[in-house]
Amino acid sequence: MSMITATVWVPRGFAAQFPTKYEFDEVEFNRIAALAKGQLEDARDDLEEAENKEPTVAVSNTKDELDDDLKEYDLEHYDDDPVPVEDDEMGEDGDTMGMFGNIKSLVYHGKDEEDPYITLPANEEEDEDREELQILGTDNMVLAARIEDEVAHLEVYVYEDAEDNLYVHHDVMLPAIPLAVEWIDFPVNKKDAPEGGRGNFVAIGTMDPDIEIWDLDIVDCMYPNAILGQGGQAEPEKPKKKKKKSKKARDDYHVDAVLSLAANRQHRNLLASASADQTVKLWDLNTTQCAKSYSYHTDKVCSIAWHPVESTALLSGSYDRTIIAADLRAPDKGQRKWTVESDVENVKWDPHDSNYFYVTTESGVLHYFDARIQPSATARSAAVWRLQAHDESISSFDANPIIPGFLVTGSSDKQVKIWNVKPNSGPSMVVSRDLDVGRVFSTTFAPDAEVGFRLAVAGSRGNLQIWDTSTNKAVREAFATRVAPEKMGTMEEDVQEKLVGLALSDDEESDEEEEMEQREDGGVEVDVSIRHFRSMFDPKPTSSFCLEKLPHINPHVYNNITVPTDQDILPASVEQVDMSKADNNISGRLALVTGASGGKRRIQKERTDILMTTVMHAHVETAHWLPHFAVQQLIHQVLRIGAACARDLYAAGASLALTYSTNKTSVDNLISDLHSSAPTTSTTQTISSHQVDMGKDEDIIRLFSELSSHHNQPGPDILISNAGYGKRISSILDIPLSEFDHTLNINLRASFHLIKLAVPHMQSQHWGRIVLISSIAGYGGGINGAHYAASKAGLIGMGKNLAMKLAGDGITVNDVAPAMIGETGMIPSEETVKGTAGDVKNIPDRVFDGPEYFVEWWVEMSEMFAMG
Repeated sequence: MSMITATVWVPRGFAAQFPTKYEFDEVEFNRIAALAKGQLEDARDDLEEAENKEPTVAVSNTKDELDDDLKEYDLEHYDDDPVPVEDDEMGEDGDTMGMFGNIKSLVYHGKDEEDPYITLPANEEEDEDREELQILGTDNMVLAARIEDEVAHLEVYVYEDAEDNLYVHHDVMLPAIPLAVEWIDFPVNKKDAPEGGRGNFVAIGTMDPDIEIWDLDIVDCMYPNAILGQGGQAEPEKPKKKKKKSKKARDDYHVDAVLSLAANRQHRNLLASASADQTVKLWDLNTTQCAKSYSYHTDKVCSIAWHPVESTALLSGSYDRTIIAADLRAPDKGQRKWTVESDVENVKWDPHDSNYFYVTTESGVLHYFDARIQPSATARSAAVWRLQAHDESISSFDANPIIPGFLVTGSSDKQVKIWNVKPNSGPSMVVSRDLDVGRVFSTTFAPDAEVGFRLAVAGSRGNLQIWDTSTNKAVREAFATRVAPEKMGTMEEDVQEKLVGLALSDDEESDEEEEMEQREDGGVEVDVSIRHFRSMFDPKPTSSFCLEKLPHINPHVYNNITVPTDQDILPASVEQVDMSKADNNISGRLALVTGASGGKRRIQKERTDILMTTVMHAHVETAHWLPHFAVQQLIHQVLRIGAACARDLYAAGASLALTYSTNKTSVDNLISDLHSSAPTTSTTQTISSHQVDMGKDEDIIRLFSELSSHHNQPGPDILISNAGYGKRISSILDIPLSEFDHTLNINLRASFHLIKLAVPHMQSQHWGRIVLISSIAGYGGGINGAHYAASKAGLIGMGKNLAMKLAGDGITVNDVAPAMIGETGMIPSEETVKGTAGDVKNIPDRVFDGPEYFVEWWVEMSEMFAMG
């Protein structure tokens, strides 16, 4: 098993150009002996205790038990002085016959320089070593806390940006699983350092309660420069009797795992730490002692951050679902507390506006709070905005210190997402990637302007990746105006996306591969999430949701971005929904909607039977029961479902590509309406229209070529295959073969062709949504003939198959099977069906619904359930 639990960058210019080799002298020995005194005493006590419990075993070492083969060598007298050699022991050439008999003939040199066989001067070898360890001023150190085969260590990488090179410079052995890493620029335990001098150190928090501080400019160091905690005390308390270590919180050191560290960049001798013992401690690096202990929270404190301007203000987040901002000069006064919907994962101040801060939670929500607004003491705190960024825990988060509004989130769903926050508006997703690091545990931006777009990503697979996000076209377009042009290069140039990292060797096996083997062997599932190592307590049961208990849902509650209100993310009357299965955020995505014009308007005068059904499909991506709707019978030329889908998708922030066959005017009017209804802040959404005959392969191929030129991507992120055809012929005897072929060609074959061309782009980003508009006729009902029923049944079967095949690529497939819908050419009003089976009196909720209701219901449910 190999994984990286935390990473941190070292700014340029702080690392020594030539790191020194560790020297173990008498001074170093005395220092280690003093630091290790307590550990040695504990080890001695353990040994004595073990000896008292174990009976001593007599070991016979008599001369008679020696091996007979060794007696002839008389090893007992091996070191005795040699006996003088007599003349009769000399050989024919004058050499002695004994061992080393010719030693007198050897040549000795008083100095190594005089020996011709020693050809490499010592200083030359030292120069080679120095050159191998050299770190240039344009290099960045990247520190990664790694667990590999139950051995913990800190790897010190060097990242050469100009060369696109990343390599391990040296590493440091650690005593326990590392959980937090913080770079320190203060010279710890450097008595010869000048006042105000800089250092290059790292503080490491582990599952042990002690914090270790290491000098990064010393290679192959055996022991930390300082230990903050009980292990670093000069004279540790010696218990009267050996007992299990107490978890009761203390004021002078932590007694449980250290979950977070924060170095104060203004008062450089101060380091804050947060622990599973529910306390926050302030350490003075001059004395390496705890200066103050704070107990604000009632559960594990998992994340802390210093205010970037007010140097004594500290933000802390806890598993008790609270965030507290406190002035450590007056810890008992002026505390502000915010509450969120689930356990806190990360807290961070906005580096570009210190009045605000970010909070990420276990439920995948990103909050943005205004620290100046006094939070309510009773209700859940209102955020400036809230974002359902992931459907699983946001295990890592960072705000770019160089580029305003540039955010990154990483999750246990293996996705890394880049977000763009514009002034006076909420965030929108720029790009989502699976960088092959497994469950994402760490995402950190580089701290220097020269490498401001570089992002370090690591996780459960144990490999570190440096992603140059500026090589991603969507990122370049989103942030080009916020940095100097020379930092971005030419926007029009075609740049290949750049990812620098160390690949796993063939003999290294990730934790996920081991977990898969255990499952195949009938073993239990292994929890390798970072929360498992942080908390080491029984996981909470996942809340369930019963479809039968689903009340009416307000769709606005489930929008990914919500305005500041007292309303919770979930309605109070609804049981907690397990939303940890899919990412249904569509803001910034491109949606292709076929048949958006509504086709030809026809009036169906025949009296028809209206069938209403609800069908449940067990789709396989999430092993959840998912709603599959059959609302009212539909013939697609008559209806405006495509237009209704386009309106809702555009309102949710998606760009659109709309197709029509002959009715261009209808699509042009729809686009005009969408533009007029769009908010003034909507500048990134685009709309294009395309004339496509779905019965012609060349038209469908041309459509995808036009998508590339209009929207700068090879395919859609969302495909709504709505265009269809149906000629009402009830009797099979009256259906020509040509009509059967044409119906299947438009309704089934065209959808197959569209999906075939759309899937490669969806697979490349590990995200895609495909919705097929089928019909209740596909289940054998309806008033149409066998040709139409066959085409729609084929769509349903194809959807089920593709849902299974594409689920692993992050692509979900659903089909929606409606019946007849009102407010259309077929049924323009309630009066049209009055007195028939479709009369509003025969509908259970007494509501005559149109396309907008149909689409609204679908959108509501798609946001509550992972579509599969």
